[in-house]
Formats: sequence, structure tokens, C-alpha cells
Amino acid sequence: MMRRAIPLAGLLASLAFIALLAGCSAPGSGSTAATATATATTAPTATPVLNASYTSADGVYKVSYPGAWKADPLTIASTSGTAQIQSDDGNELVLIEPFTFKSAASYPSILKSAIKSSPFTNSVVESATTTQTYPSGSWTVASGTTAANGTPLTVRLYGTLHNDQTFIIIVFAPTSSAATAQSTYFDPMLTSLTFLK
Repeated sequence: MMRRAIPLAGLLASLAFIALLAGCSAPGSGSTAATATATATTAPTATPVLNASYTSADGVYKVSYPGAWKADPLTIASTSGTAQIQSDDGNELVLIEPFTFKSAASYPSILKSAIKSSPFTNSVVESATTTQTYPSGSWTVASGTTAANGTPLTVRLYGTLHNDQTFIIIVFAPTSSAATAQSTYFDPMLTSLTFLK
């Protein structure tokens, strides 16, 4: 069965809005507005061969990914070292966006901004967050669902502060295979992420 690829161009347009909207949020609506409901340390069930790596253009982070996937730097206002890493079949996508400021917006609000307009439909973001611990530190996780190009998607935003600036990673996968993508690709990639400075 052939799956349709996620419409990458639409996702990148939404990514640009994230930086603009996150910077415009009112002070006092910070990421503490959402209540953390769980804490977990990630232990992936299967580890793919992460035989390629990407180092951000600004030298802030390095992440490993499967060699068949493609990593590309992006230029987005109010960010530094932004990149997209997409699976070879186009169905899984990782967007890494280090803001150049500390956002006042909550992580669910940032995720909601990312998936609120075309090409996304039926977008829902949970107000509660969880916490995941990786070697790079503790990350707040906002979760949601949406659809793009007729494909239901599961979306997770991982947010942390690094050098007193907001650093987010958003992962997209078809809902039908999201649990497998999470344990097979996303968790190992997040485990591999290293802050270099």
C-alpha cells in the first residue's frame, strides 16, 4: 500500500509562522501555563541505524538520523540553525527550530500555531503536556493531531530552553504508523541530539 507523502511545502510555511507567533505572545502566558502530567525517561524498543548526522550551520547542535533520510537547513526569521529532516518515503518529518529568543508562549500554543492553517485541517492540540528526558536534558512535550492532504497525522512538539532561548523540535508522522515512527526513529534521533555550545 502506497502512502501519500506529507505536503512539506505547507509544513514549512507553518514553521515560519511559529517564530512570528511565538514571539508575539503576551508576557505571562509562558510555558508554565500547561500542567505537566507525566515524566518519563525514553528507552526506544528498536534502534535504527543512525548512520548520518547533521550539525547546525550555527554549530549549536548535532543530531543523527537514518542515512536514507534527507537533512536540509532552513532559513526562518527569528531562528538560528533551523533544519528539516525527512524520511526517504516522505511520511515522517522532523523540524528543528532554535529560536533566537526566549518565547513567552506555551508549548501547546506554539504547536497550535504551527498546525492551525492550510494545509492542515481538523487540528487538535492537548492542553496538558508531558516531560521526556533525553541525554540533552528535559523536554516538555505537547501533542496533537491534524490532517494534511487527506492523511491523518500525529504531531509532537518537544521544547526546552538552551542558553536561555527556546529550542523546539516538531515531529510529524501518519497516525496509522505514529507509534512505530516514534519508537523506531524519533526517540533514537532525540536521544542522539547533542548541544555543542
